[in-house]
Amino acid sequence: MKALCLAALALLSPVLLWTAAWAQVPATSDAAAGFSLNPPYFNLADGASASATATCGQDERRGPRRDLYCKLVGGPAAGADSQTIQGQFCDHCNSNDPNKAHPVTNAIDGTERWWQSPPLSRGMQYNEVNVTLDLKQLFHVAYVLIKFANSPRPDLWILERSVDHGKTFTPWQYFAHSKRECIEQFGKQPNLRIVGDDEQICTTEYSRIVPLEDGEIVVSLVNGRPGSRNFSYSPELQEFTKATTIRLRFLRTSTLLGHLISKAQRDPTVTRRYFYSIKDISIGGRCVCHGHARECGSQYPGGRNRLQCDCQHNTCGESCDRCCPGYNQKPWRSATPHNANECQPCQCHSHATDCYYDPEVERRKASLNIYGRYDGGGLIVALCVCSLYLSLHISHPTRMCFHLACRCDSRTTAGCEMGSGRCICKPEFSGEHCDHCATGYYGYPECITCRCEGQGVADRVCGPRGVCQCLVNYAGQQCDQCATGYHGYPYCSPCQCSPDGSLGPACDIESGQCSCRPGFSGLFCDHCIRPDLNFPFCSGKKSILPPSPQCNPGGSEAPCVCLPNVEGIRCDRCKPLYWNLSPENPEGCVACLCDNKGTLSGVGECHQESGECYCKPNTCTHSCNTCNEGFFQLQKKSYFGCQGCQCDVGGAMGNECNGATGQCQCRKNIRGRSCTEPDKNFYFPSLHHHIYEIENGITPNARPVRFGYDPQEFPQFSWRGYAIMSTAQPEVVLFLAVGSPGPNYIVVRYVTPVPRGAVRGKILLVNQSGFHSCCDWTQDGKDVLFPPSRSPAFLTVPGDGFAQPFTLSPGRWNIHIRAVGVLLDYLVLLPCDYYEAPILQERVTEPCTYIPTANQEENCLLYKHVPMDRFPSALASQGLVYRPDGSMRQPQIHRPTADHPEMVSINGGQAQLQLTLHIPRPGMYTVVLEYGSEADALQTVSLLFCPYSFLCRSVAVDESNRVAKLHMSHKYKVFAVPFEDFSMEYVNPKMLCVSVHSRFTEDRWALTQCTNPHLFVQILKDLSGRVPEPGRYVVVMHSRQPEHTEVPVEVQLDAGRTWTGFANATFCPAVSGCRNLMVTDRRISLDLTQREVTLIPDHLYSPDLLKELPLDKSTDFIRQCGEEGFHINPRTSSPFCRDAARSLVAKYHNGALPCSCDKEGAISSSCEPLGGQCPCRPHIIGRQCTRCATGYYGFPYCRPCQCGRRLCDEVTGECICPPQTVRPACDVCESQTFSYHPLLGCEGCDCSPTGVKVSAGGHCDSVTGQCTCKPRIAGRQCDRCNAGFHRFPECLPCNCNAGGVLPEVCDPDSGQCLCKRNVVGERCDVCRKGSFTFDPNSATGCTECYCFGATDQCDTSNKRRGKFVDMRDWHLQKNDLEQVASVLNPASNTVVADVQELSHSVKVLHWVAPKSYLGDRVCAL
Repeated sequence: MKALCLAALALLSPVLLWTAAWAQVPATSDAAAGFSLNPPYFNLADGASASATATCGQDERRGPRRDLYCKLVGGPAAGADSQTIQGQFCDHCNSNDPNKAHPVTNAIDGTERWWQSPPLSRGMQYNEVNVTLDLKQLFHVAYVLIKFANSPRPDLWILERSVDHGKTFTPWQYFAHSKRECIEQFGKQPNLRIVGDDEQICTTEYSRIVPLEDGEIVVSLVNGRPGSRNFSYSPELQEFTKATTIRLRFLRTSTLLGHLISKAQRDPTVTRRYFYSIKDISIGGRCVCHGHARECGSQYPGGRNRLQCDCQHNTCGESCDRCCPGYNQKPWRSATPHNANECQPCQCHSHATDCYYDPEVERRKASLNIYGRYDGGGLIVALCVCSLYLSLHISHPTRMCFHLACRCDSRTTAGCEMGSGRCICKPEFSGEHCDHCATGYYGYPECITCRCEGQGVADRVCGPRGVCQCLVNYAGQQCDQCATGYHGYPYCSPCQCSPDGSLGPACDIESGQCSCRPGFSGLFCDHCIRPDLNFPFCSGKKSILPPSPQCNPGGSEAPCVCLPNVEGIRCDRCKPLYWNLSPENPEGCVACLCDNKGTLSGVGECHQESGECYCKPNTCTHSCNTCNEGFFQLQKKSYFGCQGCQCDVGGAMGNECNGATGQCQCRKNIRGRSCTEPDKNFYFPSLHHHIYEIENGITPNARPVRFGYDPQEFPQFSWRGYAIMSTAQPEVVLFLAVGSPGPNYIVVRYVTPVPRGAVRGKILLVNQSGFHSCCDWTQDGKDVLFPPSRSPAFLTVPGDGFAQPFTLSPGRWNIHIRAVGVLLDYLVLLPCDYYEAPILQERVTEPCTYIPTANQEENCLLYKHVPMDRFPSALASQGLVYRPDGSMRQPQIHRPTADHPEMVSINGGQAQLQLTLHIPRPGMYTVVLEYGSEADALQTVSLLFCPYSFLCRSVAVDESNRVAKLHMSHKYKVFAVPFEDFSMEYVNPKMLCVSVHSRFTEDRWALTQCTNPHLFVQILKDLSGRVPEPGRYVVVMHSRQPEHTEVPVEVQLDAGRTWTGFANATFCPAVSGCRNLMVTDRRISLDLTQREVTLIPDHLYSPDLLKELPLDKSTDFIRQCGEEGFHINPRTSSPFCRDAARSLVAKYHNGALPCSCDKEGAISSSCEPLGGQCPCRPHIIGRQCTRCATGYYGFPYCRPCQCGRRLCDEVTGECICPPQTVRPACDVCESQTFSYHPLLGCEGCDCSPTGVKVSAGGHCDSVTGQCTCKPRIAGRQCDRCNAGFHRFPECLPCNCNAGGVLPEVCDPDSGQCLCKRNVVGERCDVCRKGSFTFDPNSATGCTECYCFGATDQCDTSNKRRGKFVDMRDWHLQKNDLEQVASVLNPASNTVVADVQELSHSVKVLHWVAPKSYLGDRVCAL
């Protein structure tokens, strides 16, 4: 489907072309084979194994995961599994689902399935992905053909090869999007002709964004190189084409955003569309046989799936790379077309079977060949078993040799080594006789692969029965369960059974429950069942248990008599509300001093060791008495403690505000708490404040611009009027004053008065310092396309859906505009600070709410709590309400919205809600409440204001603000948490993602409401990455942990020495994860010597690297507010666009600008706060009210001119008689003039006397100025030859082929034919080299060859090409799949749809083809 921008009438008439294409086999054979033998080419990928560093639907450990991706080709697709999100066709990858898995093996299996990399929404590191093909042996590679699937071809990548089975790689060819990147990224000049057989080139041909799907890349490694026709004589080319392993090293995906990708990379709706996908890799190659084999098909006996050349010429080896035993009289050489270079046998006189070549022997001519000549260097090798015997006829002993057969077992070996007879073991066997299993195998003689891949495996080696070697806390044959004394696989944490209360150190391997002695309870058997007994004396008899260890001397005065602020059987912990157990404290511990306005649930307790209180999310310091940076107004009733400052990103100097009032620090002349209002008599300009009125310009001959001022022709024109671009005035010049350097967009406001097609024009910028050289329109002019529009519209140069920035230095510039048939109002310079909007980085601080009055376009934060499903709980709706009079009733159910669960609402008096909790065992429990509340006031037991899109939590506290258990009201759910398992993390909400204010969402559906993750600074590499040099580094762990209060993570780092440290992975439900530091030896900076690690240099580390980045809103601004050249209408634009534009101009100008209203022309000194328009007196124009409107005079009391069609003097009102008009009326042009203008008069016809007809004289058309030309003569002034003629004024016919020339036909002076792009010849009648089929109707004349780089020579095929058009069953469709009414016109075979009545919110429509057009409709022969 194709996207169609809205217009008044939508037409579609598609044409499908059936073409015939010819494939060409790479020309890698020698021009004449001669004595050289070479096996045929075949697809090496069929026998290769493929791997990828990352795959969609797999995590980093190759485990399954669910990845959302969307295609760049938008719109819905057929099939039950397809889905459309925001107009994007999206799907999921999951390696567990065969229909959603995209493993790399799909790229070489010959099917339509494909491999796909993770989308960039998963992380920008997936720009860099490697796909490796292991060919398993050495081959000559002639070409590599890559067919891509549902993504474009890569933007930047390298094709690499290895000849040592992947140990090292060298580049084969570089691919870049632009010529500049070839130079900057790879140090290669782009698209050069190949002059060396081993030259590595960089090409830009295959990195274009189109096609968006099903693109191809063909890399020919032989054709086009100097040695391609004499391959055997080019050692460089032979070496260049060798490979055992091929790697596609992708460096950057193709994107639609160009230079804006740095902004878009933070928007997952953009980055989920960028990934790599390959559906086929074909590798044309052949075995390396060095010219000594015609076939390569037999299996090599020493390795699996390896091919061996069927060697001839007395050569042996996998690739015929050595002489066979006994044939080393001459050195081994490759065959050439002129010489087979056969290996020659040695003369052994039947006493030996092998020999070797010695060049020194050949130099001395000391070796006899089989022909009886001393030629060669063969020496006999005694490889046989010999014995002495005495001949009756020979007086000296002679050695007799015997050849022994190989005695190796074929079941365990791949043969024996020639000479020594040593057995060559198969991979799963080892030993001198291959009689036991190799490492990683067990069970001789079967030797089965060890399955040691579990969480607890210490080594992948297994025992004789396949039992793996486990870490100390794991057990089982494959280390997939916890060992005795540990529990909770896969973590297998140690049991913590109390030696006083448990029967032993072991616990349940699942739950961790210890086996308690009678009278003891608790998960660790560290509590008494009877509440009147103190642990460990739970039986009532102190003599039953062994005596406890010595009491803590810092917490006791005498044996186990605790100090006032200390508790515990051993006086070894502080009481709640106290911390810092130390002998230096007279009472054992000191008070926490927590401010309960800023603590979770108002709890006054603190951390026993650090003294830190448990702060609400937006509060900080040890006491939780201060708002975080960027927040203000600490309140006890606030669930988050403080609210965000929300300082305007442009109007304020920063994110901080006054902690009490929330007042931000504003820029100059700006006020308001958030700095969003200008001071009195100041204003925020629009984005179009760099405005240049085109009617204020001049023409190339320095005359004033002819302008109109009819509001019917150009509604709501600005200033005096609008420039009329016509044959009388085809070009205007404006003078620009540029103050700041940098790129700028040029935006033009225009109208096309005649309802015809788009108007084409040109625009040229010239620095006034180089004005003397003006104007080279051919080299420097930019083509501009004005789409048809009867109402005022904006065009961002060059138009046609594209915008190109112009880099301007400070100073004065001239801008030339050429066009005919368009009305131009004004021109705007739009700096990149506006159209890239880099400052729109929003720090989202407010939690999401379901309250209808909230702005549903505003971003907010969704929060989540630690899951508590493993604890016993009771729903409030299942309880009973007890009134003060003792009566009982069912609770009143209340659901604030339809999305909320059933909740209990209790009103009035001392009513109590009683619930029944079923607990697994008796013991001490903490009560946690989950609730919602719309009451903006403190409730009983810290039930705070909670109108959020998620439920809040509070823990029950007593009157001293200690954690306790109480009967509570106004709640949804109650949890009972064993006291020893409780953590304040259970009531501490953590950020999940960025969303928008909309609706309540339960935890299990919360992810569906996420619109953006928070992102971090991109600084991390793979764990196997390489640091640039030895030095001091900081280890940062990036993880997501959405299930537990905390998980301790042990980190081992091998970098010159082994560092063992830990990182505490606390609860982190955030979609983008969290960052933690590795701590070892109480430090975070490590000195490293080896390079194979991934870390952050210590001098670059900052705590900011652990914080989330602000939310990037620049992409939203560009998408939502940039359509009309970034013109933001204060009355009709969206609030988001208005606010964003205000922030941009406030930052750009460092404050608000003064109104400066004209004291005489304005009725007030105040102006509009947005745009700055002053209130003008009647008929006065300008932002500052400084001039009478066109047709009026007498400023500041402007009155209409009384001059009919004419204008009057602006001061006196006297009627103006413009030049070259007929008096006294002065409203008609004089003879031989044209184009009347009431102020500028008429233009002279200036007809060429040699080009006009004699009868016409010097007269011309009074409107257009067209003179009456002789035959063959054209131009308004009849001063040049018509197209097809030359040498004015004779205007002789051009001798050109009409079908092969451009519209200009020939040079107007010389008569030389101007050929179409693919046409050459004196008459433009021959196809250019690299093209075929001369077609007069083609814009290029001939069709370029499409031989995929194999050759640039092609010829016209005898196949016929035709077009087939059938518009039946086509229909028009919106993004939401709703059809738009359309009608088939059988006469013209077109489909027509009227879209004028569609809603303004509909921006894009899609033409949907019928089934007959879908699928492959191109036949390549």
